[in-house]
Amino acid sequence: MFELVNQLFFCCYIKVLRAFKPAMLFHQINQLGWYQQTLRRWVDDQNFATQSHLLEIGCATGSVSRYLSANACKVTAVDHSPAMIAEAKSLAGRASVEGVSFQVADALCLPFEEHQFDAVFAASLLNIIQDKQQAVNEMMRVCKPGGIVSVLVPASSFAEEDLNPLVETLGLSGFSKAALIAWHRLAPKIQVEQVEQLLLNAGLIISEPVEDLNRLVFSLSGVKAE
Repeated sequence: MFELVNQLFFCCYIKVLRAFKPAMLFHQINQLGWYQQTLRRWVDDQNFATQSHLLEIGCATGSVSRYLSANACKVTAVDHSPAMIAEAKSLAGRASVEGVSFQVADALCLPFEEHQFDAVFAASLLNIIQDKQQAVNEMMRVCKPGGIVSVLVPASSFAEEDLNPLVETLGLSGFSKAALIAWHRLAPKIQVEQVEQLLLNAGLIISEPVEDLNRLVFSLSGVKAE
């Protein structure tokens, strides 16, 4: 009974934050071990070279960009939400993080020149944005020849019956468990084949998709031809 009441409380808490303080909700989710580890495995797999100039699109409160900056990369991070960017700047300032520039920008019309970044990446963006192809085209446009474009999104193949085994595998409870459940049930999902086609349409040379969190999410990367 206690576990049920506990989960109901956190589900309501998440709904309230989602409605009234989304920046706070994203920041709290970004601090969760399972979420941080998933994002870090994804960007670590890209093997970004030291001093690479990277662009993160849809950075939310900036946890991935701060992580990459700590690993000697120069990062520009953008989000369409002024509240998210304000929180990202505040967190970076409090942590004395250098090497990250946060700014408000539209993923469909990025305020950057062509061929500007060594790599461009976005987590949980393509599944929520309406014009997915334009977003990928913009990522491709600002990426240097030979650079990497990479996305991570929730997978449509992950079903309700896959949820409890994942929760048990991760050993989650409380807010962490409620956040994972909410992400599964509320976040739009996307098919691997759809993302592959978006990247191919943009002219990228794609690699094999990489699954994580027991197939709840997958990442797909492509190289811009020289």
